[in-house]
Amino acid sequence: MPSILAQGPRKLAFRYVQHDEPEPLLAFLTRRFRYHKEGEWRTLITDGHVTIDGRSTVPTEKLHSKQLVVYIPPPIP
Repeated sequence: MPSILAQGPRKLAFRYVQHDEPEPLLAFLTRRFRYHKEGEWRTLITDGHVTIDGRSTVPTEKLHSKQLVVYIPPPIP
């Protein structure tokens, strides 16, 4: 019988740290998390897999310090 390492949805959660001017969500994710290309991040945001402070968002929303960004990947087929 295989062992179960984790149950439930996988997710990545972090608090954004603003260094200069507010940065658009899409630009930040594309720059910081390179495992998805810009178009993939845009689709994931639009499809609701990325939230800011617990609410849905859009790719152009500007990030501010201490906002909670959560990414819940789609299920693996």
